[in-house]
Amino acid sequence: MAPKANKVKQTVNKKKRRQVQATAVANKRLPAPVIKASKTKGKKRQELVAYLTGAAKASGAAAAEVPEKLKARQAAEFKEMKAKVAKLKKERKKLPKKGSKSEKVAVAQQIKELIHSTQVRHQAELAAAGLDVAAAPGAGEASMMSDDDV
Repeated sequence: MAPKANKVKQTVNKKKRRQVQATAVANKRLPAPVIKASKTKGKKRQELVAYLTGAAKASGAAAAEVPEKLKARQAAEFKEMKAKVAKLKKERKKLPKKGSKSEKVAVAQQIKELIHSTQVRHQAELAAAGLDVAAAPGAGEASMMSDDDV
């Protein structure tokens, strides 16, 4: 009986791994992976908006809607989202002070995701329709929807 050879652990640099994954995705032309909007900032957020804009243009939904109706629908959606956020904040406030940190963190994350996903989706819809994103109803309201005003 020959002694078993020791296995050698191979390490792969994260940067190289991401590069390989990116080239594989680019070669296969797969849709972009689902990314939580609350985790995206800067370049990643721009890429997500660009991807969603392309998807909206491809589906043709953006061209079918009149700009005034689009903005009115988005304003209504934003108002509805703000109501949900207020409800979640009230529920979070009612949680016990001690022993419920994980639940509070989960609710806070849910609030963030709700806000950011709505904003990203609206930006993409406006860009797909060829409208100015900066003049959007909910574009500058991110500071109003902070998570600190509980």
